[in-house]
Amino acid sequence: MKLLAQIQLDGNPLGTAFRFWGDQGNNESLPGDLVSRIMTFAIVAGGLYFFVRLISAGYGYLTSLGDPAKISSATKEITNAIIGLTVVVTAFFIMQLLQSVLGIKVV
Repeated sequence: MKLLAQIQLDGNPLGTAFRFWGDQGNNESLPGDLVSRIMTFAIVAGGLYFFVRLISAGYGYLTSLGDPAKISSATKEITNAIIGLTVVVTAFFIMQLLQSVLGIKVV
């Protein structure tokens, strides 16, 4: 007799939508996927925040009208924005390094 419908769960009783730590069906896990999504969001948010701070500091620098305090404040803001972007980029590269060393998919 022919089967009209067949459900295939691939050995996971909860279906293929749920992956747990240690379930290496397609080399993905729920914690790894969660960290990947958080890191991707953090990198994009950090880049956008850097861009907004840079534009804000540039506007402050252009409208300082030669006031040394305002120029100093804008220069400090630009420096802090660049340091923040460096931290975000470094975190991304550290996650890439951990991915290659540990063999898990993070980002």
